[in-house]
Amino acid sequence: MNAQQILSANDIVEVIGSYFPLVAVGSSHLARCPFHDEETPTFTVSRETQLFSCRGCGAAGDVARFVVLYEHLEYSAALQRLAARAGISASSAIEQALDEAAAIRVLKEMIEKHSASWRRIEITGASGDVHVFQRDTGSETGGSQGRL
Repeated sequence: MNAQQILSANDIVEVIGSYFPLVAVGSSHLARCPFHDEETPTFTVSRETQLFSCRGCGAAGDVARFVVLYEHLEYSAALQRLAARAGISASSAIEQALDEAAAIRVLKEMIEKHSASWRRIEITGASGDVHVFQRDTGSETGGSQGRL
């Protein structure tokens, strides 16, 4: 069982409606947003798209994102909660989600590491030479120069 199957097994209107009352208005359901104080309902839940959104604070997402925000859980814990709610064994889906989250963390770390090491890239001259300047030394690097 993967994460998408767990999400598909949990209707967003039923899940959010189990936390607080929703009022059906047309094809949507409305409520006061649980993530900020408000007088007028700006929190919308759509059974058709299986998404929620708040026009007041900008909170939005699918059923797992709601559980993450409302219960202050990690994504994998939210998936476990939703799997249990639907009567699904979630171990393989949780492992897959954790693997995906770990891969995303590694990619973010690589981006941060490499973006911090470069100061600027300049394209100069009529020939379009590319000059890359390192942040730590301020010197121009020869290996990254070339024509576009």
